[in-house]
Amino acid sequence: MDWTDRYIRGFIAGIIGGIVLDILDVTSNLLGIDEMTYFDWAGILIIGSEPAKFGEYLISVFTQLFLCGLLGIIFAYMIPKVTSKNYLLKGVFIWRNNLVYDLCRRIYF
Repeated sequence: MDWTDRYIRGFIAGIIGGIVLDILDVTSNLLGIDEMTYFDWAGILIIGSEPAKFGEYLISVFTQLFLCGLLGIIFAYMIPKVTSKNYLLKGVFIWRNNLVYDLCRRIYF
């Protein structure tokens, strides 16, 4: 396995980012800030309902980390294409998409 390959590095970076995301998500869930974790979301996508058993949680965790790995690959291939021109506009676009996603998540679930 070639560890210098952009594909592998992007996948590993996505999984590491997913682990950090999960730690923050579970912490916010335990503090009562959020009602559902990303594990629950992955369980709803794969199983059709919130995971209730340990095996369902395990499938949800691996599915969520795999999806984060895929996003890491997309991000790794996107970075060389993005220039520093109009970086504020690009940042606002990314922030707006995250805001719309969070709003939809809170309204529908």
